[in-house]
Amino acid sequence: MIRQCSREHPTNVTGFWNISPEQIKVLEKNYKKLLAVRIHDGFGNTRVYNLSKYVYQYMGLTIDGEKYIYINASGGFIGGDKNNWKENPVVVCDGGAGYWGVLFNLNKLKFSQLAFDGNI
Repeated sequence: MIRQCSREHPTNVTGFWNISPEQIKVLEKNYKKLLAVRIHDGFGNTRVYNLSKYVYQYMGLTIDGEKYIYINASGGFIGGDKNNWKENPVVVCDGGAGYWGVLFNLNKLKFSQLAFDGNI
């Protein structure tokens, strides 16, 4: 799931772990903070505008000794099987703003490394 086709993905991952229901509640309680995160790229000032338009896949990662939840967000299923998104990672090439990923630091309660698929 972290090896996406046309967007940057987390690096320096040293481990993986299972996310608890309580940790997902913490993430979801902080989701509105993501609406303020912007990336400055060749496409302008890009951000997530509406969280309810996406489905989410979560993966627990350890980076530099800290726990993160990687969020793989899909707003559509171009070339993918929408019936299997709960069991299989969604990877789309050049899906634009409909597909993005971001890290959530469980200790700092902050989002970082927001990245959209190519061709926004």
